Amino acid sequence: MEARLKLVVIAAALGLAGCDSQAPTAAPPEANRDATVTPSRAVVPASDLLIRDSSDDLEFGWRMVPDVAAWPALLAELRGDAQSQLAEARKSAADDRAARGDDAPFFGHYFQQNWRVEADTPRLLSLLAETDTFTGGAHGMHFSRGLIWDKVARRRLALPDLFTDWAAARKLIEPAYCRELDRERAERRGGPPTGGMFDDCPPLLEQTVTLAGWGENAAGGIKVYLDPYTAGPYAEGSYELWVFPEPSLTPLLKPAYRPKD
Repeated sequence: MEARLKLVVIAAALGLAGCDSQAPTAAPPEANRDATVTPSRAVVPASDLLIRDSSDDLEFGWRMVPDVAAWPALLAELRGDAQSQLAEARKSAADDRAARGDDAPFFGHYFQQNWRVEADTPRLLSLLAETDTFTGGAHGMHFSRGLIWDKVARRRLALPDLFTDWAAARKLIEPAYCRELDRERAERRGGPPTGGMFDDCPPLLEQTVTLAGWGENAAGGIKVYLDPYTAGPYAEGSYELWVFPEPSLTPLLKPAYRPKD
């Protein structure tokens, strides 16, 4: 699988969240920023955090971080997604083998998805899934997926849900994101943009966005992941950007998500 390249920019102390949604969801009811979080204490078997499947056609793996066991509904949802992905991967591999016939070589398919914690604050849990696949083509592919969980409301959030005024916040976040992307691309390519097909700035809400770091009050910044072919050709691999929004972004956060004084 292609090597992942990273850009690190010192990030501001903001309570921002990652998402795999492209549009705002219905805003959750405002809860007190100091509300007590009481995660489930139900015992979850380790097997609930893993899915393995191996055959001549497919090697499949899924691994969830133990942190999610405290939220049974979230774990059940993500495990259900993985089971659906397994069914799709099995069908894809079987269809590929059948389509190749007896004379064409078949190469076994591969799917591996690993979840990890990107940030964990008293209010928010930010997760990232990295998925590597091979489906019989010229090379494998890498995909990312972000998720933000409000521990008090016990529900997912999209990035715009964190703000009282997303339109205003977007005007601060997107230019910072595009600047960091341009800087990283120039470093990899050895020069400024030349007007090619990979010089545009891909829409922020179509990318994987997560929190970064840990803290008692708030997460340490915003991370943006761009998969291969999104910001550059396959040879450039994935992009992982730590974005530094303007300090004036903090007042635009909903009170429940602002850093404590």
